[in-house]
Amino acid sequence: MVVDLTLELARLMEQEPSVRSATRLSRERPGTDSWAQVWMPTVRTA
Repeated sequence: MVVDLTLELARLMEQEPSVRSATRLSRERPGTDSWAQVWMPTVRTA
């Protein structure tokens, strides 16, 4: 089960633009949770 979860997370990071964006933003601005509030509404409407 842990392996399946890990593989699915890796797939999401590779194939889903919103997941890639979240991953990159979390690395660029550590400790800042407000970035997701800025771009997530745009991702949801796309």
